[in-house]
Amino acid sequence: MDTRYILYFVVPSVIGTCILLIGVILLVIAARKKKKADQGETGDWVTTGGKVTAAHLEKHETQKNDKRGTHIDISYEPIVEYSYTVNNMEYTGNKFFPGESTYFSESEAQELINEHPLNSYVPIHYNPEDPSVSSLEERTQDTNVVYLAGWTLTAFGICTCCFTSFMFFLIVGKVM
Repeated sequence: MDTRYILYFVVPSVIGTCILLIGVILLVIAARKKKKADQGETGDWVTTGGKVTAAHLEKHETQKNDKRGTHIDISYEPIVEYSYTVNNMEYTGNKFFPGESTYFSESEAQELINEHPLNSYVPIHYNPEDPSVSSLEERTQDTNVVYLAGWTLTAFGICTCCFTSFMFFLIVGKVM
């Protein structure tokens, strides 16, 4: 067997196929995670109108230890307090996204607060089984890192397989 065949076709084909499969698996995982979050978090929630009563940034400092030493990571949580009425009962809330708190850089958090000025009317999403549980946004904030990695690896795997096919035809056609 010609070593060029192994070098230009077999090895890249195996590597490209593995990368492609990893990318597709990541895309499937991300899609399932998103579907589960959408259904589990706010799938049956109801929307009503509410009014922004206060807004501020909450600073969070986390001490991290790594091989470079100890350092402090600073992140910010946008806190937008709002009031809303369900069945003639007034409720208040301050969750931007359903579920656990989500942290951002200072500029990102400030941008979210600027979108909800004081005394503005906003849609509020709440759980009809417990109207005291609410959020400004329907979905959890997802950074889409898994989607990005999945698409990147899938594209790279496809490119590797295409390059491999091209090299195979060059070798078989004795063009090289």
